[in-house]
Amino acid sequence: MVKAIGAVETKISLPDPDFTEEGGHLPYENQGSCAPSLLNIYVQTFEQAQKLRLETMNRMRCWLRDTLPKEEWSDKKFNDKVIAEAEELPNDLRHFIASIEQMEKDAKKMMRREMKKHELWAYLQEIRGIDTTLAARLIHRLGDLNSFPSPAHLWSYAGLDGPGWRQRPHNWGLTSICYNIAESFQKQPALSGGYRDIYDNRKEYEATKPPCEKCIEQGFEEKCRPGHINNKARRYAVKEFLKDLWVYAKV
Repeated sequence: MVKAIGAVETKISLPDPDFTEEGGHLPYENQGSCAPSLLNIYVQTFEQAQKLRLETMNRMRCWLRDTLPKEEWSDKKFNDKVIAEAEELPNDLRHFIASIEQMEKDAKKMMRREMKKHELWAYLQEIRGIDTTLAARLIHRLGDLNSFPSPAHLWSYAGLDGPGWRQRPHNWGLTSICYNIAESFQKQPALSGGYRDIYDNRKEYEATKPPCEKCIEQGFEEKCRPGHINNKARRYAVKEFLKDLWVYAKV
């Protein structure tokens, strides 16, 4: 069974002075940014255009709420469509947001086209829950998988290596993409195979384990709270996915 991937801007938290490779962590000097490539350029352009669109729409949403009389708010949902079609919105802002949306669409088209040329796409396209956009954003952040000596190093780089991961150096952008991948796996139909089944099986297993200390403090005596169980199962599924991807890249 084959699986899939995604991408974004690479930001890494700085390591502690005594940071070592012990415990499967990747040395900081090996955690460099992805080498320049057309895929990286398209991914970064797409994500920056998307971020600019969202920020601009939020500013316009706030402006409309401040401009319209409060008694009219109940009739306004203030979603993107309502904002773009609002009579109070100046035409120049309307054209501005349209140009941003077009740039985002163009960058996404180029990004998806370039991802299909990548050596890992043949593997990733077979994975339920991974499309070209998610795959491109993942590959952009992973860089060269050969730079990771083991799956444990890759998990550490992605912030998936257990308690205390927030305090250890890792790639926050990759952690975010892994969250999106886990969410996508979970949204697949039940019993559809692949990583959805891995998620379901792990969730059942986690429900049989005693609660962790934090959940005990919150009053859960037999097992961890449902949200904690769900998060652990999702993390496990993504770790299995990254391990399989690492093995495939090594072949």
